[in-house]
Amino acid sequence: MANKDFQNGFALGLSARQSSKQNSNNYNESLEKYITGEITSYTDDSAKTFRDYAFAGCKKLKTIKFPDDFETFGKHCFDECDSFYAFDVSDNSENFSTVDGVLYTKDKEKLIYIPQGIGSSFAIPDGVKSIEKEFCNTPMQYFYFPASVDSIHEDAFMCCDNAIIVTDSISSYAYSYGRNKDLIYVLAKNFADITKLQIQKTIYTVLQVEKCLDKEATSIHMPERINDAMGYYINSYAFKDTKVEELIGYPEYWQLSNYCYAESNLKTVILGENRGQNLCVNSKNLEIAYVIGQEDLLTGHFKNCTSLRHLVLRDGGHDSSGGGLGPSFGTSTNNGYSYDDTSEIVLENTPILKGEGYVYVLKKHVSSYQSAWPNLKFRAVEDYTVDGTNTGLLSPNKI
Repeated sequence: MANKDFQNGFALGLSARQSSKQNSNNYNESLEKYITGEITSYTDDSAKTFRDYAFAGCKKLKTIKFPDDFETFGKHCFDECDSFYAFDVSDNSENFSTVDGVLYTKDKEKLIYIPQGIGSSFAIPDGVKSIEKEFCNTPMQYFYFPASVDSIHEDAFMCCDNAIIVTDSISSYAYSYGRNKDLIYVLAKNFADITKLQIQKTIYTVLQVEKCLDKEATSIHMPERINDAMGYYINSYAFKDTKVEELIGYPEYWQLSNYCYAESNLKTVILGENRGQNLCVNSKNLEIAYVIGQEDLLTGHFKNCTSLRHLVLRDGGHDSSGGGLGPSFGTSTNNGYSYDDTSEIVLENTPILKGEGYVYVLKKHVSSYQSAWPNLKFRAVEDYTVDGTNTGLLSPNKI
């Protein structure tokens, strides 16, 4: 295929390319113009191969058409071809096929290359079984993998530093590949759910929901846990001015910034142990809130949540004889035994505070909670959950 003179030509300049012209039978005169980056499309009726770095740096190149008997192209062939968006291959090609400009093998079972001008995300079609080495280039970031993919080259993402693998199942090959390669991966019911969230991979390995960008979606699939060291954050007002009512697959370990669910249309929320203050303020459609862990409920979490009728303190109370109640409404003292009534601050202007809703705690702690906060109505969580345990969600048929 390519000789060393041509391979180094991009770095060494014209003299090296001229040398390759003299020593290669496959050299094409028009290729000289592409290395200068001036031509926007390329058609070759005779070449069977393109050498390493053949079109690298050709920022104006948009389309490439090669003959029916074309065989292969070299490493980094299309590096920095920022405008490149389509391969043009005829139906009579012996080795290749294209769908929407993307290059596949003739049988469409192997994905060979995605032109980077297509955009920052790509959904691999169902039926594709394998992914070629260096099949993509920056700025591609989101890649949806169907269950049909059962082979991904070791160096498939060599040129995609910020790659995020999106797949539907933890049993998929792509999910396992992402974990083994330390790539960010997420689960999504469909590709649109995840690409419409700003999810960023940073030098600190942080997965962060900045803002829901889809103004029409009513549900969002939340990314699953990747590793214990990674930080997971939901920023303030992440779902403000959206129609999102449900977060599907919400994990408990997300760190919730102050006001993260404030002024949203969410109907159900789960508050993990890593939470800030005033989380759900002015979320007028909120009906059910689940609180995980025994961290106290702080000032203003549910202020003006005028539809909130069910508050589940899933881990409320301590089993040990020396322990106290938790979580408490407001910052408690003396190991949780301070029963200063701060529920009005936490539940200000909610149906629960008006006696029109309930707080659910473990059955064995109902009487203690009721004594501590007599202005609230308490229920045993075991009597109202789907599976009869404190880990289950409330059953709509029981509440």
